[in-house]
Amino acid sequence: MQLASSIQNILITLVFSLSFCGCQSTSVYVTPSELLLYDRGFVGFTQVQIESEQEIFRLDDKAKAFVKSTIASKTNKIDQMEALVRGIFDRSDLNLLYQGDANNTAIETFHSRAANCLSMSIMTYAMAKEAGFYVDFQEIMIPEFWTRKAGFSLLNGHINLKMFAPHDPNVFMLNKRSFQVDFDPQSSRSGLPKKNRE
Repeated sequence: MQLASSIQNILITLVFSLSFCGCQSTSVYVTPSELLLYDRGFVGFTQVQIESEQEIFRLDDKAKAFVKSTIASKTNKIDQMEALVRGIFDRSDLNLLYQGDANNTAIETFHSRAANCLSMSIMTYAMAKEAGFYVDFQEIMIPEFWTRKAGFSLLNGHINLKMFAPHDPNVFMLNKRSFQVDFDPQSSRSGLPKKNRE
């Protein structure tokens, strides 16, 4: 009886020991984020120019003059915002055309008059800042959509802008008026959730 009890204790100890060995966590290896942005890991990385934030959003004198002339006749900030948005969208003023593969800086978009929604949003953001408006990028939470281009898989996304008039400390507003600016040729995304990105 004592032998059976000893064997039983040994078996119980062995089972628990093996159980705890199975619970031992494995080591986790986290790739440092610097390695994810390691340009030398891509063939031809030296042939691609990466613009700085200042270069992406910079406007030249012609673009600044367009902003100034577009809002000059309006004294109210809301009317100025509306005039700027109309000036950008109105083909008779800027003649801006949607081109899905045109990734441009603000200056390139202004002069080429063709860009995708991201480039148009970048130009409009820069122009709104030039006019003195508050503006935020909004990420539109579209369903996951992948494309393949030049051997790379790309996750597609969409953004738009929300533009506000600057706050006047002498005026109390119950309803702050804003404009949502969206260059998406597919209007079906208007009801999708948004997330501020600035």
